[in-house]
Amino acid sequence: MRCARSRVAAACGPAFAALVLLGAAPPANPAPFAPSTQERLANGAVIAVQNTAGIPPLIGATMFLPAGLALQRAEDAGIAALTASVVLSTPVDGGKSVTQVADMLGASASYLLDARDTRYYIESRPSDFSRLLHDLSTAMERPDPNQLDSARRTVSDAGVAAAKSPAATAFAMVRQARYRGNGYAYPEAGDGFSLARLGPTDVAAFASACRHGVGAVLALEGAVTPAISQAAALELSRLQAGVPPAAPASIAITRPQEVISHRDVASPWVALAYAAPTQSSNDFAAMLVIQALLGRGGSGDALAFGSNTALADDYSGAFYQFDAEPGVFTFFLNTQSPSVDQGLRNFLGGIARLRTRDLSSALVQRAKRVAIGDYYTSITTLQEASWLLGRSAQSRTGVAAEGDLAARISAVTPGDVRRAAHRYFVAATTALVLPVEGDRHL
Repeated sequence: MRCARSRVAAACGPAFAALVLLGAAPPANPAPFAPSTQERLANGAVIAVQNTAGIPPLIGATMFLPAGLALQRAEDAGIAALTASVVLSTPVDGGKSVTQVADMLGASASYLLDARDTRYYIESRPSDFSRLLHDLSTAMERPDPNQLDSARRTVSDAGVAAAKSPAATAFAMVRQARYRGNGYAYPEAGDGFSLARLGPTDVAAFASACRHGVGAVLALEGAVTPAISQAAALELSRLQAGVPPAAPASIAITRPQEVISHRDVASPWVALAYAAPTQSSNDFAAMLVIQALLGRGGSGDALAFGSNTALADDYSGAFYQFDAEPGVFTFFLNTQSPSVDQGLRNFLGGIARLRTRDLSSALVQRAKRVAIGDYYTSITTLQEASWLLGRSAQSRTGVAAEGDLAARISAVTPGDVRRAAHRYFVAATTALVLPVEGDRHL
């Protein structure tokens, strides 16, 4: 589901699908996941626990709140980021903010946004965890309006930094084109007008929308004791019962699109995007195999917006965003050539082969091994492990999903790959980020 960030030089070659896989070493047989449990509370929220105590013993917890970028409107774009920033800046303990308390304890507190959720992450020693989680819960209930101006500057600065990344710019163009009618189409930091007009009432309303039990998950990873689980469940029970507001559906894409922007970049950047299945789809495993075939680009959060992230300034390969509804599969090309025509032709030729004929069993088998290896080796931190545990808890099969996915990938056939490609790889959106210089052209 996640993979290490890598450049895929073979992606622009005429036989890139085969080259990527033939050059990949088979992954080692992974150890199984540690046992995990989940419990649904009376308010509908879910707490998931996986004890993976290490040295030194730490706890990482991701809180998934069911109000993400998809709930934004054009007039309040930036509200998700602004609210999360205000929450982490809210004084909670001796006049210190959540992030200041975390720093004082040698811990960490951050947020990350995706289409479906606002995700808060805290990591600390077991002895400090309950205190830090309580502080976060308190700030979520009562975000301090006095922090609004400083939070606005923080979000605005992050938006300016994101705009300097050509890959992030290309993906923002894809989102704007493919998610019309849904808040995921709008920039995380909004624009100058929308961010400036947001006030305390807007932040309080969005914070309240986040605090619904149904759809909320708290995923605990690490040195989790029964006492810590009980304290965490008590904090999660503070969320209000009921169903969160539904995000509007995006307008279906039925024909190819092309969007162009000129930026201060040395060479053209291209993003080709197609519809893709979400994590809950029966086609999910087949699309992970296709991602391995086309060249892995980076982790699921490589282009995400948060308080502790740095957007990639150089990103090549396939990026599979399955947290959005619908999902989107984007392939990035960055070429030093004045023309990107050849790279586009190579990629589109590979897509045509996937859609129209079964690949060899050997090639698909190799791709499956790469996809499984990516899945296991990508979870290297407590934050990644708690993300995976929480995402699994949100799935139809619950926390068992993280252990079942490898078997689902192994069961993918060449026919599954062709059917998935034929179903989803139509009506492409092409986003072009071109140099400002007049002598550079397609």
